[in-house]
Amino acid sequence: MSKPVAKINRQRGLRYLIGIAILLGLVFVYTRFVSQTRTSDPGDFASKGYLSAAVQTEDGYQAVLIDPNGKVIKSPGYVEGAVDQPPVWSADGQRVYFISDRDNGESHVFRWNPVSNAVERRTIDKRTKSYLDFSVPGGPPSKTALLISGGTIVELDPLSGTSKQLLPPQTLDATGRGESGATGQFEQLYASLGSSFKVARWSKDKQFIVAIMRRELEVEFEGRRMLLSGEVLICQDISSLPNLDITDPKSRPILVAAGERIEFDMDPVTGDVAFTQLAFQWPDPRQIPPEFIENGKTKNPFRHMIGMYTPGDPAAKPPVAVAVDDKFAFGHPRVSPDGQMVLVSVGPYRGSGIMDNRNLVVMPFKEAGGTEEVTTLRNTPSVEAEWSPDGKQLVLIAEGTTRRTLFTVDAQPGAEPKNITGESGIYRGPQFSPQQ
Repeated sequence: MSKPVAKINRQRGLRYLIGIAILLGLVFVYTRFVSQTRTSDPGDFASKGYLSAAVQTEDGYQAVLIDPNGKVIKSPGYVEGAVDQPPVWSADGQRVYFISDRDNGESHVFRWNPVSNAVERRTIDKRTKSYLDFSVPGGPPSKTALLISGGTIVELDPLSGTSKQLLPPQTLDATGRGESGATGQFEQLYASLGSSFKVARWSKDKQFIVAIMRRELEVEFEGRRMLLSGEVLICQDISSLPNLDITDPKSRPILVAAGERIEFDMDPVTGDVAFTQLAFQWPDPRQIPPEFIENGKTKNPFRHMIGMYTPGDPAAKPPVAVAVDDKFAFGHPRVSPDGQMVLVSVGPYRGSGIMDNRNLVVMPFKEAGGTEEVTTLRNTPSVEAEWSPDGKQLVLIAEGTTRRTLFTVDAQPGAEPKNITGESGIYRGPQFSPQQ
């Protein structure tokens, strides 16, 4: 074969290989696009009695399901070293969703269909994501979810993969000052509360969003600069979005509580909020009531608290329980499915938003409920406890022989816990399926 012919053949071969590579690339891009925009998701999954959780791998965490017989089902498509955050159930219990960096190290929401055992990516933007929730108290199952994305709160439609930012508000045109001016003022208002969102939940009828914000703010007080660090609980009426009016007090966020650490849950029936406040802080040291200032020094009304709040109500409710020192602190509140009781972890406070989880107790979810009918369900270290949908059981994490193990236990004193996962791994974030 002559050299010119061989050269032509090589060129043809190279073009052929380039063409194949381009075609494969287009197929790959199309496949990912279809995966992210697919609206059909067929199959009914009977998930009653199932648990979801994340289990530690060699270098990360993987989303798993545990069937009623204790069999651990690992999510497909996991990449070693990736971190799947603890999964959450869709409101109807048909699907499992989780945030993970398993796709090229980018933070995305994934949908797991246990019927087809397929995991599909449901977001496109690359902003860091950290929290996902479908629940709406007292309402029909929600098809959309609240998602913390890039420190903001967005509403995600996982079926279409589309999302829109809710807080801080973006488009505001009710004041006549123009959208950009109103938006900027709301951004400044939220910046005065905190630096980013951590957790967000809908109230009943999706009228309000209740959320935790992290704060690292400097304020000037009595001629000196003070650093406010910790967390705040806020409530925002979103019924008028996007046309909020910053001059209307009802359109502004309500600052409910401040502390080194805040956790909360919603009453599934009424939508009232149960929150724990570690290391009380004054929301604004420039506005401390005079009765709490003595000889130039401020006093706190309590140290730690289990509080109650009705979304939209500017008035504070009397607490469920308070502690005046660090011998007792409260964390991880969970309201029972019937809204009558609140489950909390109790233990001494270490500082910096950290407490020892020594006991699991349950008490009436009402004013001063901590002074009556307090029942200890577990007097050994147990964390991340969650109610079953019928309120008869709890799932929790406790130390096994060598591992952090999942247990279920009847929600009554003296009940013997059942080891669900044996010594199979280190687990986090367990949840019961909402199906009954």
